[in-house]
Amino acid sequence: MVCFDHKPRIISKTNKDDPSLCSHPVTKHDFETHKCLVHILKDNTVRYSKIRPLSPQSQLDLCRHEVRYGCVREDDCFYAHSLIELKVWMMQHELGITHESIVQEANKYWNATASLQGAQFSNAQRRFGPPNLKMMFVCGQCWRNGQLSEADKNKKYCTAKARHTWAKDKRVVLVSSHERKKWTTVRPRPSKKPIPAQFEICMHVTAGKKCQYIGNCTFAHSVEERDLWTYMKENNIPDMDQLYEQWLQSQKPGWGEEMSNNSFRENGKQIHMPTDYAEEVAGNHCWLCGKNCNSEKQWQQHITSEKHKERVFNSEDDQNCWQYRFPTGTFKVCERFLKGTCTEDDSCKLAHGEQELKEWMERREFLLMKLAKARKDHLIAPNDNDFGKYSFLLKDIK
Repeated sequence: MVCFDHKPRIISKTNKDDPSLCSHPVTKHDFETHKCLVHILKDNTVRYSKIRPLSPQSQLDLCRHEVRYGCVREDDCFYAHSLIELKVWMMQHELGITHESIVQEANKYWNATASLQGAQFSNAQRRFGPPNLKMMFVCGQCWRNGQLSEADKNKKYCTAKARHTWAKDKRVVLVSSHERKKWTTVRPRPSKKPIPAQFEICMHVTAGKKCQYIGNCTFAHSVEERDLWTYMKENNIPDMDQLYEQWLQSQKPGWGEEMSNNSFRENGKQIHMPTDYAEEVAGNHCWLCGKNCNSEKQWQQHITSEKHKERVFNSEDDQNCWQYRFPTGTFKVCERFLKGTCTEDDSCKLAHGEQELKEWMERREFLLMKLAKARKDHLIAPNDNDFGKYSFLLKDIK
């Protein structure tokens, strides 16, 4: 709980070496004394919602402040701070169940679900690809040297000491048939249209010679290549990238190309972005974006990004709250509009009527509260004053 309530938030579980302590890399808190119940939602990002203990003062209703821009009372507030917290409180109120019992039941359900999914995934893995072929993707640079190197667990580099980048143009697919216990490279499926009714073996290869065709031969250079091309055609897999994606899903569902895109290059060096190692190390957690950062460089990169700043001021829940235009920064009614002579319409910097001006003032205060909450939670760098279209808010900040 000490880590979770830290500004910025830190997600720490039990220490692998000593379960009595938390997994914070520096400050090891007593886990049993400071543990708290947290609901984890794994979607495109990982979101954590703290479930506070039910008390006699707790109100079985949502806190209207927390839902909109953050409750300043935090844990001292008697109202639920999330829908899941409210549901847990209601369940505790009706059944008298403890947090420990909730965790035990959740673990039972999770284990049962994981076992079922594991069986389904195993079946999917056996079904993927031609039934007579084994398939694997390896590093093309290593394969040219006769070395089999697959991707590391984070799909960033190959497993060889050279650690070649694992990218679309660097990997190749190998297949091995029951007849020939040998890994064979498969070239990209020919993209010419119309697609032939069936793929044929190259006559040069059939004669035991090297293909003499200059360019990309559209005939298969092995039985295995023909079989994989046929499988791709029958299953509407147009290219090797799609084949890789589907193969990856069959091996371990949840891994996709987006895992390879969670990093970018800066000055020629690869910078790992948030969530690359979210489950392994206790690090700063952005509750707005649902991302973990396991180094100070990651954290600074995240909280100064345009996408994060947009989330500070704007969320999907806010979209239906407002009827008029976004404030322009000039909080004054347009005299020409009142006279019926304003021709600028939405381009006008002034408010078109008292109602629009009133909403602009409300929206400004609402955004200021969101900014104050973000600063309090250390989700905005102290010296960062660049907020794009929201920068006019800073006029009131001393």
